[in-house]
Amino acid sequence: MPATVIAERVGWSGGRSWFAENVARIRPEYAPADPCDRLVHCPGE
Repeated sequence: MPATVIAERVGWSGGRSWFAENVARIRPEYAPADPCDRLVHCPGE
């Protein structure tokens, strides 16, 4: 989801570039884990 959409949904009224930079900074913390990086695979996966 683009940072501009997130800004609209949370009601951000400040600078768009500042918001986009900070979203880009924290986005990796909320990204799902890459499936190929897992060490344990259960049957059927």
